[in-house]
Amino acid sequence: ALRELVEKAECRVFGHEDAGNAPQRAVLAALIRGFDPPDATVLCEPSLARKTTRPPDAVLIDPIAGVHVVEVKGVTLGQIEAIEPGGLLNIRYGGLVHPPKNPVAQARNAMFDIRDAAARSCTEELTLPFKYWVIMPSIGRAAWSWRWGGGAFAPPELLFTEDLPHLAGIIREAGQRALANQGLQRWPADQFASVWRAFGDGIVV
Repeated sequence: ALRELVEKAECRVFGHEDAGNAPQRAVLAALIRGFDPPDATVLCEPSLARKTTRPPDAVLIDPIAGVHVVEVKGVTLGQIEAIEPGGLLNIRYGGLVHPPKNPVAQARNAMFDIRDAAARSCTEELTLPFKYWVIMPSIGRAAWSWRWGGGAFAPPELLFTEDLPHLAGIIREAGQRALANQGLQRWPADQFASVWRAFGDGIVV
């Protein structure tokens, strides 16, 4: 289904075949459906040209929304054993509880890596907005609050099952707020070249 969606899409899509599970494919599909104009691009697990750390699950590049880095956590609520201070999640995979990680910090670090790489190759000040998100397509917000309490770790960048149909709107609204603050209607096209250079020669537009 994702392959058929990509074939019909007007936006550029790179690496969709690397989506390793159904939640990641669902998020990619939501991005492709929500940002289908030819000048939008959806990247799946794009690696930076000069960095070997694990790439984010998806990156959206759009002249209205800006650059958005998305981390997908496809776990169920039952797989999360505990939430430690600072948003560290103890997640069980295949019967083993892995070292705690903060998915929001993971997405934020990936975003800064991309932004810093783009800024280094930009000949002027980089004004494009960069934003990060963590999406849990298999967990509902109410269930999350019920399990962990009303004051549970849930920053604005953490999205749940019910947010997925509105993902494009959430992302676009964030970009439009940034545009309004700059008095613009679209981000300058020449700024995006620095983002492409950050990913190297493997992506040509």
